[in-house]
Amino acid sequence: LIVVAIIGILAAIAIPQFSAYQKRSCAASVRSDVRNLNTTIKAALTDDANATVMATGAVATWENNYTSGTVNQPAGKIAAARVSPGVKLVVADGTANTFTITGTHMKLTSGSYILTGGGSVTDTLSSAF
Repeated sequence: LIVVAIIGILAAIAIPQFSAYQKRSCAASVRSDVRNLNTTIKAALTDDANATVMATGAVATWENNYTSGTVNQPAGKIAAARVSPGVKLVVADGTANTFTITGTHMKLTSGSYILTGGGSVTDTLSSAF
């Protein structure tokens, strides 16, 4: 009976910790994928200095939906970017300094990671856990 009680106490401690670990992992995936896409965009712009990332007002979406097994990504120079399972990246507008990349994760009910071409970052992923 004492052994069962000890196992119950350990489980009560471990399960919330594991849940928090999963959420931190999801947030890290989003941050990494946004930075990788930023690097891909900067490389494409370096190859062609007159290029724009997206037409003004246009949006491109990368999404790796592990529940349905589908991966959506746009065509073109920046299509080579890959996303982790559950991550959705949206690129909007612009030139090298005006585009924005917004990253979210299916398992996080709130929060996003936004990176602009100019380098500014807005990170609200930590509020999701």
